[in-house]
Amino acid sequence: VFPLFSLEGRRFWILGLVPIKRQHVLWSKLWFAFVASLVITEILMVTSDVILGEPAWLLLVHVFTVAMISLGLSGLSAGLSALYPNLRESSPAKIVSGFGGTLNLILSMLYVSVVVVVEAIPLHLWRVGRISTAAMAWGVCGALGVLLVLTAAAFGLPMWLGSKALAK
Repeated sequence: VFPLFSLEGRRFWILGLVPIKRQHVLWSKLWFAFVASLVITEILMVTSDVILGEPAWLLLVHVFTVAMISLGLSGLSAGLSALYPNLRESSPAKIVSGFGGTLNLILSMLYVSVVVVVEAIPLHLWRVGRISTAAMAWGVCGALGVLLVLTAAAFGLPMWLGSKALAK
């Protein structure tokens, strides 16, 4: 997702001639990435949970988590690509290995790691019998709250900064 914006390259000036705002181009790239990743990851998540025989409530937690992660990662990548474009390079591999791509990789890994750890703790403690079902339910609710806050930050801040950079 990160190199999508930079791949416009030397043709970026054409976007200035089109009667739409540059921010709309950014948002269209975001929604393209989000929908594509959401469809693929949700199919994988539901299939995995069904094969593993997970209860329906846990499947719903996983479906919601994957949707939020897809939104957060798509926003992070699209926003950072507008904030740190490399319009001179035509190779996606070289675009990704630059400063913006490296920052995107680090922040994406940090985001996913925090989400997984926060959600895994109450579920793991419940599975091994260390906490009650009620405590696990509260822990999962708290983890989903943390997920919402992290997703809002991972999605909102880069998209806002990227939109501001494009406006200039």
